[in-house]
Amino acid sequence: MRELDFIAVDFETANGKRESACAVGVAVVRHGQVQSSDSWLIKPPPPADQFQRMNTAIHGITREQCLADGISWAETAQRLSTLCADLPAVAHNASFDESVWRAANRVSGVEAPLPPFHCTLQLSRGLLDLVDHKLPTVVRHLGLGDFPHHRAEADALAAAQVTIELARRTGASTVDELWQRAPRRSVSGSSAARAPSSRRVPESVFRTHVKRPATGPSLADPAVPAPTVLEDEVVLITGELTFGTREEIQERLRQAGAVVAQNLTKKVTCLVIGAGVDVRNPPLTGATGKEKKAAERIQEGQRIAVIGEPELRELLEQAETGVPVEEDVDPPAVLADTTSAGYGSPEPITDARGPKACPEQSGTSAPAPKNAAPAGTQGGEAHAAPTTAAPSSGSPVAAFQGASPAPHAAPLRQPWDPPQSVRPRQPWDPPIPAATPPAKPRRRWRFHVVMWSIMLFLVVGMTLLGAVLSVAGVPESVWSTLVALAWLVAPLVFVGWVVVSVIRWVTGRR
Repeated sequence: MRELDFIAVDFETANGKRESACAVGVAVVRHGQVQSSDSWLIKPPPPADQFQRMNTAIHGITREQCLADGISWAETAQRLSTLCADLPAVAHNASFDESVWRAANRVSGVEAPLPPFHCTLQLSRGLLDLVDHKLPTVVRHLGLGDFPHHRAEADALAAAQVTIELARRTGASTVDELWQRAPRRSVSGSSAARAPSSRRVPESVFRTHVKRPATGPSLADPAVPAPTVLEDEVVLITGELTFGTREEIQERLRQAGAVVAQNLTKKVTCLVIGAGVDVRNPPLTGATGKEKKAAERIQEGQRIAVIGEPELRELLEQAETGVPVEEDVDPPAVLADTTSAGYGSPEPITDARGPKACPEQSGTSAPAPKNAAPAGTQGGEAHAAPTTAAPSSGSPVAAFQGASPAPHAAPLRQPWDPPQSVRPRQPWDPPIPAATPPAKPRRRWRFHVVMWSIMLFLVVGMTLLGAVLSVAGVPESVWSTLVALAWLVAPLVFVGWVVVSVIRWVTGRR
């Protein structure tokens, strides 16, 4: 990396305007090594010299500090030109830093060419498979150590170290060669487009594959059932799916009426975890950033259903064909034995010695009686009635039969059982709770009627009362005082009505 020469820059701004640069950090790299670094405060050029609280809360720079220790943008531009010389510039989210530099030059009347910019954000997106590609995340993944984020010099040094490390991993010797080796174009700003290179770094060198368990404890809310249809669901996908690319699956979700989310927001209702082609109900373990955020939102009370790749594939097929997908998983032996009494007897297993019943999963089968009557005939041949196996005292069937006189006992759930929300109802399922009666509407109009009645009485009623008292010969000082007091109280009642109405409206929206 003897020819890996560049300058890393990072700007901080006083407000939302690009020209409001208030600090800059630079790191000069020569021959693949950080040669020097520096930072200084800048007096934002007017009229963009106001400091917003949000920006100050991020970088900690105040207006007083810039006025006391900052330099003008003209002097800053001269310093940057001296440091850059003929070096290319590197920045994380380079489009922002380049636009700050260009806008500050424009409002300050500085005419100086900008160096070609290269973006480490786009570079990391092309080479690293991470939850996100923020600068702290990339630095932590590459093992470069922690740094104070949103400090201009520290951010510039971090961008420089990221560039050096990725160049070392790819074997690139120049900045241009490093960006050409990225799987996708990551050049931003005014840099010229480069032809794609035939040399590519194997993705396995950079991509981090998360090993998700198929079973185990889960942070998901068991009370939230899996969706039965995709319409109006807000779906977020994490992990790798095997039946299509991420873009193809997202397009199928949109056609099915679902809303595809890119990040975990408060509107997400379903999280799809790609843990394997046959893994149903994968546990939510917090293995990725999306899963951690989902677990936090679930703890806060957000209802998020967690499903795997098989459930998503079946929901998509159901939406595209209009026919519910039937399960092709065989039920367990206990389920077959406990349901045989209510849904017809299974065909007996016969051999040379005659018919015999299918044995239980645990316990021994009772022998068939010799004088068993034929259950029916078909084609002149009698079929022997099957006998029910006598469960042992320790079998699950015997435990269910002894605990409840119900004709059908609920079998033990097995790992291959489908979610209860997507399978047909069974005789042992608990009854569906009756719908609660709708709550009586709150009669909010009473408050408004009472308040307006009071105001009308104070304004109109007291005025009429004063007129009546005047005609009746009551002294003017008496009835005029009453009318004046009523007119003074009426505005106070009106203000109170407005305040209470606003409060009731706000609380009702929540």
